[in-house]
Amino acid sequence: MIVPLTHHLLALIASDAAVLKRILPRGVKLGLNISPAHLQADSFRDDMLRFAAALPADHLHVVLEVTERAMIDKEKSMANFAWLHRQGFEIAIDDFGTGHSALIYLERYNFDYLKIDRGFVQAIGTETVTSPVLDAVLTLSRRLKLMTVAEGVETQEQAEWLRGQGVHFLQGYWISRPLSLAGLVAAHDEPRTISQRAKSHL
Repeated sequence: MIVPLTHHLLALIASDAAVLKRILPRGVKLGLNISPAHLQADSFRDDMLRFAAALPADHLHVVLEVTERAMIDKEKSMANFAWLHRQGFEIAIDDFGTGHSALIYLERYNFDYLKIDRGFVQAIGTETVTSPVLDAVLTLSRRLKLMTVAEGVETQEQAEWLRGQGVHFLQGYWISRPLSLAGLVAAHDEPRTISQRAKSHL
C-alpha cells in the first residue's frame, strides 16, 4: 500500500511544481520520505526519474529521507544510493539515533544529511540523559562532514542553541506548522509571518 501512496505523493508534488517554482528560491531543499518498501521496489529508479523530469529544471533540490529500516538489503540499498547520487538526488538518514545500528549505517553508507530526532531536540535546556547524546551526535556529524537537520524545533531557545552548535537546518512548529499549498502561498505573500523566521534560521 505504501508504494502506491508514494506514487500519489510524487504526482501531487509534480502537479504543484509550477507554483513552487514561483514562490520558492532556486536551490531550495525539498525533503521527501522514502519507505523501505519503495526503495527496494523494482519500479523505484523509474519512479524517481519520472519525478525528476516533472520538476522545474535546476530549481528544487530533492533530498530523499530514509530510515535504518531501508537498509535491510545492504547491497541493493548501496546500489540505489549510489545511483541516486549520480542522478543529482541527496540522501538523509532520518530519525537518527532511534535505532540499534545507526552508527554502523553511517559508516557503511554515503549519506549527505543526518536528521536529529525530535526526542533529542526536546532535551535542550534540560539535564536529561539524552543531553550528552545530542552533543555526541553533533560531534559525530561534524567529523563525518554531514549536514545536519534538527526535527521538532518548538521554541526560540532550541533554535538558538542548535544554530549555535552549527546545525544547518531546522524543522518544527517554531518555524511553521504544516501548510497546504494555498497556506504556503499565503505565507510567501505575507512576509511578516513564517518567512522571517525561516530566513533567519534556515
